[in-house]
Amino acid sequence: MRYDLRSPSHNSRLCLLWPAWAYRVTAPVLEQRGLDLFQRVTLALCQAGIRQPDRIGELVGLKATLCAHILDRAVSDGNLTRRHDLTEKGQQALRTGTSVQSAEWQVCYVFMDPFTGDLWPRTVDQLREAYVLRNDPGGAELQLGTPGRSDRTDARRILPPDRPPQRPTAARVVEAASADRVARRVSRVRDYEREVGLAPAAVPAGLVENGAGTIADHFPELSRVAFLSEPEAVFLLGFLQVVGEDSETVDALIAHDPFGLGTSDLFHSLVYRFGREDGALDEEIKGRISAQLAGARDRYRQADMELRGVLERRLADEFGPEIRGDRDAFGLMLELDLAMQSPERDEAIERVAHTALRLYEILLRRMLVLFPLHPDTLQSFAGAAPLMRRAMLEKAAQGLGFHSVASLYVEVDKRELQKANGNPSKSFVKAMLPLSVLAAAGQNSHPLRELAATEPDLPVTLRTLNDLRNRAAHAGRDATNPHDTAWCREAAAGAVRGLLLTPETPTERTPV
Repeated sequence: MRYDLRSPSHNSRLCLLWPAWAYRVTAPVLEQRGLDLFQRVTLALCQAGIRQPDRIGELVGLKATLCAHILDRAVSDGNLTRRHDLTEKGQQALRTGTSVQSAEWQVCYVFMDPFTGDLWPRTVDQLREAYVLRNDPGGAELQLGTPGRSDRTDARRILPPDRPPQRPTAARVVEAASADRVARRVSRVRDYEREVGLAPAAVPAGLVENGAGTIADHFPELSRVAFLSEPEAVFLLGFLQVVGEDSETVDALIAHDPFGLGTSDLFHSLVYRFGREDGALDEEIKGRISAQLAGARDRYRQADMELRGVLERRLADEFGPEIRGDRDAFGLMLELDLAMQSPERDEAIERVAHTALRLYEILLRRMLVLFPLHPDTLQSFAGAAPLMRRAMLEKAAQGLGFHSVASLYVEVDKRELQKANGNPSKSFVKAMLPLSVLAAAGQNSHPLRELAATEPDLPVTLRTLNDLRNRAAHAGRDATNPHDTAWCREAAAGAVRGLLLTPETPTERTPV
């Protein structure tokens, strides 16, 4: 009878049965102890020829008796001779900051990966079998955990290559056993930090999370490594986690150590190199990432709708409810405000300047449709020399209340001016502004007059916005600066107020 009817849990978890050759061996575990600062300084002074406890004490600020104790301990550890000369072991300890102590022996299993021939940096005292509920060539359904709190999971089987195992060398067995002990010590430290709420500290000297240092082949204890049985074909149960959006890693997966010691770089590398050849795992990963993407997209849409609602209400409060009736003013100003919510993105902030300039383009197009420049004035201005153009334009601008007119608007090509006056829907600010200034000078009802009263620096503002649209020319301002971004919005608000005073015309809208 099966009382636990729960379906496999942890939807973000992918379980793999990874092949390995298990060797039962006797192996020494080399005990490594980190040297503290005073031990390292004492060894260095001895190497330099300063070996008297009182002399060392003067240099390091310790009592002579304590220095004598440090020297005696270094002698007992084999780092110094009785004459306080550095031994070969002491030279290595001074160079690495660790001291290798006597070896402890254990009977354990080491695991060789059949794809690479490398040993996992882990050992176990015995092989622990998982309870199999269902087995097929592609994988198995396993029951993990303890009775009453079981955890069913489907595990995908990775088939090994068709070649016999190659027995590892004794040195590699020693390295794997030593690396396992180091990793388990580090794991205990990390567990304690999580339990008491401490931030992860640096790994203590002598402990390296990714394994122990290389053991020389001539180490005398290597002769005592023994292989107690023929290799056994096993599968290691490893867990992959499809990374969520709140993860700090840029990888699609996190590989958890099959031996329960946190994440595993080795397992991660093996999966990417050899676990995806049939494409089934890739499809599974892509499917789960697609599901995460769909969820994130739904949350983004919901957040976007809420943000738009808030910004729309703010626009209605700022400009009055009539802004909703002007499609251009409402739509573009909303787009600008949305862009301002992501100030860390250069491309989004450039949209602020671009949208502000777009609002003025639409405003000037409406003005030219409603108040075109008289053909005689257009002919006179377009055919005049640059100095004469400037004089005409400055006179008209000063009459409206503008402070100055930039040279940019004086040097417009004659054909571009004629095109702008005849077909504003395909023209731009550079040509439309001088035409609107000249038209407003002769018409008291022209809306540009009211705009000049509130925006006397408008010609310069438009030139700056035009430069900001292309980040190659900043014109003294930088759209990524939050203060200058606010300046761009203020400029856009002036265009919106002008648009609300100027009715929409059938020719001002351009195809998208």
